[in-house]
Amino acid sequence: MAINRLTPIISWFNAIDDLEKPLFFHKYPPLSRVWCVIFMTFVWSFDPRYTLSYILMLFLVLFSLGHKSVSKRIDPILQRLFWDHPNPYYRPKCQIMTLDQINYNKDMQLIKEESTKGK
Repeated sequence: MAINRLTPIISWFNAIDDLEKPLFFHKYPPLSRVWCVIFMTFVWSFDPRYTLSYILMLFLVLFSLGHKSVSKRIDPILQRLFWDHPNPYYRPKCQIMTLDQINYNKDMQLIKEESTKGK
């Protein structure tokens, strides 16, 4: 009887394992894995009768993370869990600079050169 109950759970975790293969290409794979599990759990347990509750919970979490006392305690934990483990094989997308950005960078370089010459 217990094995029959475990079979869907095991197949669910196998499906998650197959879904996380593309997550390798993201900059922070642990964060991507957590969001994947949260999303799959949400989809799996979604009940339309509680839509308003889901929306309220989302706003509650978003606003509480923005609060200073909560973020002061949560930020170091999030840093250790997610941001300290970037993907070493991640290549950022090519960023195209506008003419204004190029001129700004050249001007800043000239200012730095002139300030070092004056010393």
